[in-house]
Amino acid sequence: MKFVASKKMSSNHWNPDFKRRRKKNTQLLEELKKKTLSFKTIEGGDKKTKFYTGFPNFKTFHAVFLETSSKVKRKKTKLSKEDELLLTLVKLRRNLAMTDLAYRFNISQSSVTNIFHAWLDALYATLGGLVHWPETDVCQLPEVFQNEVFRKVKCVIDCTEIFIERPSNLKARAQTYSNYKRHNTIKILVGASPSGCITFLSSCWGGREMWYLLTGGFNMTEDFALKGAQLIVPAYTKGKSQLPKEDVEKSHMMSRARIHIERVIGRLKDFEIIKVPLPINFVKRKSDSQVTCGDKIVRVVAAIVNTNDAIL
Repeated sequence: MKFVASKKMSSNHWNPDFKRRRKKNTQLLEELKKKTLSFKTIEGGDKKTKFYTGFPNFKTFHAVFLETSSKVKRKKTKLSKEDELLLTLVKLRRNLAMTDLAYRFNISQSSVTNIFHAWLDALYATLGGLVHWPETDVCQLPEVFQNEVFRKVKCVIDCTEIFIERPSNLKARAQTYSNYKRHNTIKILVGASPSGCITFLSSCWGGREMWYLLTGGFNMTEDFALKGAQLIVPAYTKGKSQLPKEDVEKSHMMSRARIHIERVIGRLKDFEIIKVPLPINFVKRKSDSQVTCGDKIVRVVAAIVNTNDAIL
């Protein structure tokens, strides 16, 4: 019996399949040691999930993975699909350099780039619908809006700018230069519900293209009226020595309400990728058709923000 057991062990030891499996397991263990970040790192951990992805908890991250993974159209890599999604979200949330991500996930830099754009497209298709105009009967008014002036408010709007790298193309450089920021930027019109949920995003425009919104304010009362809506704007002292008492009171009320859209925009800019100048190939890629890479990034970030609790 001892001889037979020894023979079996010897047989397994020299079995080609056994050797291949052992070699593969050794390789997997070595690759796991090289990875400093992986799906296993955040699995079940809500704080880590929030830090690396922006989603409120691991359950939400996993639900998005299940909904999105089938939409990713690319060849299989040595990374699991869960790790590919994590890599993409870490880029959006923490904006680690592509080389840094390559080291952390133990893959090539070109693979990081390909994975990021493939999953960005899939996330845009899956999550884009989370930024939408709500039905009238589901709008809830926080206390600051419960007054005669704002009781019918459905959306608070404001513009924000995202710095971009200086384009080499002279026309693009001129179109994106913002006199207000003294830098090349893209601008976005952001709309939020009174409770702080992002309900509208414009396309990204060059810094100069939307300059009139910042120099003259949102002076489009007639345009809104044609759509059956009223635009409430701050009162100006233009042509007046001072504002009437009722306008002063209204302006104070608007300041208290307007702070919430600033907090919403602040949540967008918690994502490091839009805190620092965007590389030109993240603003618009040669392969972009109808929707630019910049638009996809902003909408996906806004959708992730909307998965978190409202600010009010």
